[in-house]
Amino acid sequence: MAEKIQPSTRQDDSLLDGQGKLDVAKVVTRIAVAWLRNPRNKIPAETVPELLRRIHEGLASL
Repeated sequence: MAEKIQPSTRQDDSLLDGQGKLDVAKVVTRIAVAWLRNPRNKIPAETVPELLRRIHEGLASL
């Protein structure tokens, strides 16, 4: 049986800044880490900055 994922209550896990607004840097970091941890996604280390830039641009355009 699948385990239910509970929302985090830890302050450092929040995707919000101190004023309650979405912290884009944290969101970009979470997306990039999740993507890079997937063993099917293999990219050279020198392309990681470009990946981060593209994720950030995508979120900023929303």
